[in-house]
Amino acid sequence: MAADKIIKVQPPSLAQAGAAVAQTAGQAAAPHPGGLPVASAGSPADGALAGFAAGITTQSAAMASQAARPGPAIQATTQAGITDLVGADEQNAEEIRALGLQAAPGVTVPPAPGGLSV
Repeated sequence: MAADKIIKVQPPSLAQAGAAVAQTAGQAAAPHPGGLPVASAGSPADGALAGFAAGITTQSAAMASQAARPGPAIQATTQAGITDLVGADEQNAEEIRALGLQAAPGVTVPPAPGGLSV
């Protein structure tokens, strides 16, 4: 990263991305009615299809339940990340101001002991 680039944390953009991921996970988890043909009694093939459809329905419900779980966790993790990034951004800005430096092209900040240079 070049020293002349100012990067600001954009909480609304991050929150929107987290919400979009959670929403997509929720949509993927939603069952899709009518996805399987309905078997009617009568022939051995219909009986086999009915058993197959029942198994698929059970498995589909289990998978939907698993896929729906991470949505709230994704949003919570995104919000926690935003909070951490904003805090770090503010702390970094305070430390730079305390040093009397301004973020400008050509300014080199010496590395902190044991840390990375900016």
